[in-house]
Amino acid sequence: MRSLSHALTCNRILQHLDLSGNKLDDKAALLLASGIAKNSTLLSLNLSGNLLCEDSGLILGAGLAENKRIQEMNLSWNQLCGKGTVGVLKALEMNTTLTSLDLSWNGLLYDGSVAVSKCLKSCKTLTSLDVSHNNINWNGAYVISKGLAANSTLQVLKIGNNPLTTTGAMDLVMAVSGDDSRVRLLDMIDVAVLGEAELMAVMVMSKRKFQLIHGGVVRTADVLGERKEREITAMERVISYMKSLGLRPLELLRAFDKSAHINVSKREFKNRLKRAGVPLWRYELESLAQTISSRSTDSSMGINYKKLMDEVQHQVLSERNRKIAERVKREKRREYHRRILNVNLPLEVLSETDEEIPRPTTTLSDRSGSVTSHGRTLSRTTSKKSVLSLPKIPKSVSSHPTQPLEIKQIVPTQRPVKTLSMCAPLGCPHKPEKKKLKKKRKKGAAMKRHQEGQSWMSVKII
Repeated sequence: MRSLSHALTCNRILQHLDLSGNKLDDKAALLLASGIAKNSTLLSLNLSGNLLCEDSGLILGAGLAENKRIQEMNLSWNQLCGKGTVGVLKALEMNTTLTSLDLSWNGLLYDGSVAVSKCLKSCKTLTSLDVSHNNINWNGAYVISKGLAANSTLQVLKIGNNPLTTTGAMDLVMAVSGDDSRVRLLDMIDVAVLGEAELMAVMVMSKRKFQLIHGGVVRTADVLGERKEREITAMERVISYMKSLGLRPLELLRAFDKSAHINVSKREFKNRLKRAGVPLWRYELESLAQTISSRSTDSSMGINYKKLMDEVQHQVLSERNRKIAERVKREKRREYHRRILNVNLPLEVLSETDEEIPRPTTTLSDRSGSVTSHGRTLSRTTSKKSVLSLPKIPKSVSSHPTQPLEIKQIVPTQRPVKTLSMCAPLGCPHKPEKKKLKKKRKKGAAMKRHQEGQSWMSVKII
């Protein structure tokens, strides 16, 4: 891989490179990214069927961001996952030449869908994108549809063999049906769609060249991913009616109560709402009247001003809490997307590999050359050019070439090793004889010297 990286750096002819099925890992991606960053002729690169992981995606993204020539890249059948996909797609913010990208079979999941949506919103050169077989569900399809609706350059989108469900498929079809979209092929093979999606595709075909590939038409929507609209309550419709006429609850009740007692029966309240044209079903009128009449602890079964105001205040407070919860949910989703996209490309790794790339060595090809000195080095020169440079020889060595060098033997200091004596009995190690210690004489003892010829003796003093 080092030789290939150096070849990509120096080569000026190669335009198509296929390295599929070579078990390339993160280390190979590091060397390959350095060559891609400095190459200026390569048009297509195939790295499918390798062992490229998330870190490889970040490294290749750094090399792709520096490249100004490559147009097609195939990264299918790898293990880029979400983080690696973010690195590759983030490079398209700086790369202005890539037009075709294949990311199929990489396990993008929801994180990869967020990166695809961000890329579609910002990239203005990509015309073909393949994200099939990536386990993208209906939530990921909804996120991608937001980016697809804002894109005006993509022409081919392959997103089949994913659990999109009918809801996700409908979101994608609606995204490409806009006037600014330029999508000519939407491939959702093995994904079931509703009849409405096919009718919308026919409508798009009447405007421009368009083809929709899907897995068949079903009559009912899938339960998974089904997006149900929130039901509007009966009290919300009454409040909307009052807002349209500019009425307050007291004025509404006065309009209903002709006796000026500010108190009407449930039957009269239902009849007045029905005559006013409030869009409520019969069971909704009955439920609303029963709810308002039982709002207070008052024993009367009619509807008065206090009960109506309590119900209006309860409805307004519930609507406010619902909007706050939805706003908090949207903020959490945006923060989660920011954390996913908060990935920096390791551009510094491209410069670290320069020292590891081997450089070609020169050898002497002509023995007739002469050795001349050039400052600090000696070089062998021929009639044409210098072919070898050697480091300068120290003066101390060159001035006394015949003087022998003194070599001092360094004897390591070690503890003495115990040895066996050949005179000692077998199995008994030799023990050095201990020096006999002179016994101390007892106090009070004295020595006397007798005449010549006599021996020494010790005499006790009484």
